[in-house]
Amino acid sequence: MRLFDRAAYWSLLARYFAGESTRREVDEIQARIAADKEAERVFDEATRAWESSGKPRTARDSEAAWQRFLGRVDARTSSRPSTPSIHYLYPSAAALERRPVRKPSASAYFFRVAAVVVAVIGAAVLAAQLWQSRTPAAAGLPAVARVYHTEPGRRASIQLTDGTQVRLNVDSRLTVSPAYNGSRREVTLEGEAFFDVSRDTTRPFIISTGKATVQVLGTSFNVRANRQEEAAAIAVVEGSVRVRNGNTDDPDSTVLRAGDLGIASPGKHLKVQKGADLDRLLAWREGKLVFIRAPFNEVQQELERWYDLQIDMAVPAERLKPLNATFSDEPLSEILNLIAVAYDLEYTRENRKITFYRPQ
Repeated sequence: MRLFDRAAYWSLLARYFAGESTRREVDEIQARIAADKEAERVFDEATRAWESSGKPRTARDSEAAWQRFLGRVDARTSSRPSTPSIHYLYPSAAALERRPVRKPSASAYFFRVAAVVVAVIGAAVLAAQLWQSRTPAAAGLPAVARVYHTEPGRRASIQLTDGTQVRLNVDSRLTVSPAYNGSRREVTLEGEAFFDVSRDTTRPFIISTGKATVQVLGTSFNVRANRQEEAAAIAVVEGSVRVRNGNTDDPDSTVLRAGDLGIASPGKHLKVQKGADLDRLLAWREGKLVFIRAPFNEVQQELERWYDLQIDMAVPAERLKPLNATFSDEPLSEILNLIAVAYDLEYTRENRKITFYRPQ
């Protein structure tokens, strides 16, 4: 973005975080994010800083949030250890729908605080980037585990220190071991992620999920281990991986190769499907939700994770037929309408709460 464009963009973001944006301004922000990587990066940084400051709603809350924000900026510029990079990704149609557009209010003080927060982001990000080249030892800090977490409705792309690329799906958590750069590269996953592991024959890459342990040297594959699901699913795109049920102490293991899908559950034998439909399994990386003969409880869980919803059913879910559908760039309201039509239901919506019911 050119300098004058950046100033205008920060002004738009200030109104957005203050809750003063019009629908046209929200559309403009979304268009800039879609067209400009720099605009997307600035939005990422502003979102993290503003949300970590407590999402104030009054002038007094704004002042407290501002002080917390300054503390975080100061911490970034004085003691930040070397960190991998992380880039947040947003569903194209639902990215800004989560924050309601409000009519202009008289909270001028609140707006000024938001404006200052957003304007200072540039300096904070620059300072943080300068400190990324420092190691924990150089900063006098002990090695600690690094945790990356995505909220419902949000995905992230992470590059670890060895060059390994990780795509983290919505509502997921990746914990990187403090000794990651030692003899073993170990991470823990809760949720779903796609890994493109940098090859290193001397240091295996190990993923623990509690339901399965995956060990590789260098390959690309997807791991799904959601809290609500009994089993973990491992889909291999390239290379091969060794999978054990549960913890690494389990002596039994199975090698999965490209095109294989493994289903691992603690205490059970690993199930292997050859020639699996990997395109469907990996569609989430492109922001697509794909359902193939999916029962309603699966549809419900995915929608809740992708759009940060609470979905209630006024009819027994087991009476509903399986769903075949693919959703990509449709607005949330259109997706809900299509699902209601598919199941011959109607629904009510109150903020993030959706209730499906059978019309009388």
